[in-house]
Amino acid sequence: MPRSSSFLGRIMLAIALMVGFYILAIVLAGTLILVPIVVMMFGRFSSELAVLMIISGCLILWSVLPSWDRFFPPGPRLNLANGSPPTILRCGECLLLHEQL
Repeated sequence: MPRSSSFLGRIMLAIALMVGFYILAIVLAGTLILVPIVVMMFGRFSSELAVLMIISGCLILWSVLPSWDRFFPPGPRLNLANGSPPTILRCGECLLLHEQL
């Protein structure tokens, strides 16, 4: 039993660290974007520093967004009707490993 609870604890720790990272990144980016805007409304603030902070906040938000990469399988497409030697070899490997082609 201790082994499964340790595994569950590791899963929960991994999820907590991931959620904590996203919360930290969003709070940091929001702070970098909102502080210059609020300070410029109520007082004098360096415009170069404000632009740099806003750009930095936007870059952090852009970096946190997940990228949607498409997977293109490498190599030629195997055709079972063709009956070429690589296709036959692959079918034999699939039968040995009990997998689908």
